[in-house]
This record gives sequence, C-alpha cells and structure tokens, in this order.
Amino acid sequence: MSSYVTLRSGENASSKKWVDPHGENLTEILEAFRTVEDAISHGVTKTRSGELRAGVIAGIARYINPLEQWPTSAAGLIAIDDQYIGRNIRKRSCLEKKGIPASDILRLPQNDETAARTTEGMQADFSSADFTRSVAALNKLNETQFAMINNDIIATIGEIFEVRHLLGANERAAEASGLILLGNLRIQVLSVAARSANYTSQILDGAKQPRKSFREFQDMLGLIECALRREAMVNKQPTSWASEDVLRRITQALAVHTEAMPTHMIRLRHKLTEAAGKIDTFREAGQVTFDDIRTIYLGAYRSTLGQTVEGAAAAPRERQEAEVVFAAQEYPRNDR
Repeated sequence: MSSYVTLRSGENASSKKWVDPHGENLTEILEAFRTVEDAISHGVTKTRSGELRAGVIAGIARYINPLEQWPTSAAGLIAIDDQYIGRNIRKRSCLEKKGIPASDILRLPQNDETAARTTEGMQADFSSADFTRSVAALNKLNETQFAMINNDIIATIGEIFEVRHLLGANERAAEASGLILLGNLRIQVLSVAARSANYTSQILDGAKQPRKSFREFQDMLGLIECALRREAMVNKQPTSWASEDVLRRITQALAVHTEAMPTHMIRLRHKLTEAAGKIDTFREAGQVTFDDIRTIYLGAYRSTLGQTVEGAAAAPRERQEAEVVFAAQEYPRNDR
C-alpha cells in the first residue's frame, strides 16, 4: 500500500497534520481535496506485470457506491453489469444522511427519491463517457490488481485527511472500500462547502486589500481559486468552472486592490492597471477564464520585478522602493 501523493523535499509524512473533513476551515479542506484528487487522477500503481493507472478507475466513485463484491467473469476479471450498477446506486436519502442539505440536491420532476445520484446530487448518467470509461477500465482488471489500486487510494486519502469518520463498518469491510472512501470524501467536502454560503464574498473582500509582496499576492490568488472550487461544487459543475458573475467580481476586487496600493508602489500599480485593461480586452473577445486573470496579473507582477531590479542596479537611490515592492518575494521582511 503506497500513497500517490509526492512529498516535497524535507517533508515527513508521519509529522504532517491531518485535515479534518468535518471541520470549519473550508480553505484547508478544499486545498487538501484538490491535492488528493490531483494525486489520484495521475496516480500509478506498480505491479510485477506493469503499471495500473488509477484516475479513470477512480471516476466510478462519483456514480455508484460499490458496497457489493465485484462480479467476475470466467476469465477471472471484474465484470460490472447493469444489474450490479442498479443494486449499488446512491439515492437522495443517501446524500442527505451524509450531510448535504436537501435544498442543495437537484430535485427531479420524476422519481426524485429513487433516482440514481452522483456524489454532487445530480442524476447519475450511466451513458456518460466518464462512467463508461471507468467501467471499461475496471473490467480489464482482476481482483488482485483492483485490490492494489484500492489500497493505494486509501493510502492517498489517509495521508492528507483524517478518515476515521468517513467510513461505516460495512463500507470499511467492502472490497471497494477505497472507492467508497473517495465518494464519501467528495460528499463531505461538498456538504462543508454548501454550508459556507458567504465564503466567496469573504475571500473577495479580503482580496481588495493591497499585498506587500509577490508571495502574498500569489497566496491571495490561491484563496480565490479555492473559492471558485467551492462555487463549482455547490453549482454541481466541473472544478474548472467559474460563472461570469464571479469572474467579474474577481476583476472588480483586483481593481480595488490596485487602487488601494500606496504611492511608493506606483510602478506596480501602473502595471496592474494595464493588466486590468488586458482582462477587459479578453472579455470583449470572448469568455475570460480565471487562468487568464491569474496569468496576466502574475505577469504584471513579474515584469515589475524585472524593472525594479534593473532600476536598482542603475540608480541606487531607488533601492528602497525596490525593497518595499519586491524584496519580500522570497524573503518576508521580518525574516531579513
């Protein structure tokens, strides 16, 4: 059993603090959840006969709750069929018991109580490409190969999250306990996000305050990305989704941030004003994305960093201004 999460240099897994998925720190939960999802989507389980990729297989956890043992073929391979799927669906009541508010589960015009649900509360579409790819990938595995992937998924989640209360006894004993754990984690993260109705507004209010360094600005953009992830989950959208309204609010917050910068940061303020103009041009040409906003604003910061270093070499009297704006990029002022 091994985790798909790659530790950074100097990190020790035994000394890391687990994230409580039932806690109140939504930023911490969303960041940890992104780490887990990214690790699993790119995860590779190594066997004697080759490598098994976990990402496509793990996708089935969004659609069903596989409590029953997998059916197998005469060749000894997993053989998921329509009957198995029908016996292992999630219903509205399942999601409500896991903590998702009833109002945040899409109400269907027919068979609302018995319809199969995804972990986000949407009606499960078993004809979707994502689901059929997952089933096809699983049906190529034998039970031993799946057990190795399942154990690695458990190890990956358990390295980041406190998982004691995410699985019931029957779920823990299931053959696909790792997939069940992943599904339960998604449901729990959504339930926390749904209860944090003012989270995005709070983050964007904070973004209006000027940042003293490039690192602080990057951290602020990271918080905004977490807010967008929360919005996507609550609106039952892919994690890359962002509404036009929220994107406009982001650019407005960054505009206030720029105007609030002190006079000794005039060069940086000018560059960020230019960045805002580029965003407007992007919006006129077509739909702007958060990646566009982040790339353009970080580019403005970096270009000012280059100009500041150049100017400091040519004119020592500007060195103090350079320090105020950018010297704290890698070394915060209180560490200097």
